Amino acid sequence: MWAGILMVAIPLLAAESATIEGIALNRLTQVAVPGVTIKLALLSAPNEQIYTVTSDAEGEFRIENAKDGDYVASFDPPPGYQVPER
Repeated sequence: MWAGILMVAIPLLAAESATIEGIALNRLTQVAVPGVTIKLALLSAPNEQIYTVTSDAEGEFRIENAKDGDYVASFDPPPGYQVPER
């Protein structure tokens, strides 16, 4: 099955740390996708993964106490999904 995945992350900023949460969606159907591995790295060091989390049964994910900063996200889809090339 070929399906694209769209990630939507909405950061909630705090003074010293942040909570980053979002949902993994099938880009074509807009249905939540469980089992997506989300990886975050600082924008200044994109190859140094800092946080890793997996979306739950509703496609939701949450990272608490993230250090303040600018992040870049990457993800690995679960079996049966593909990530379209950019």
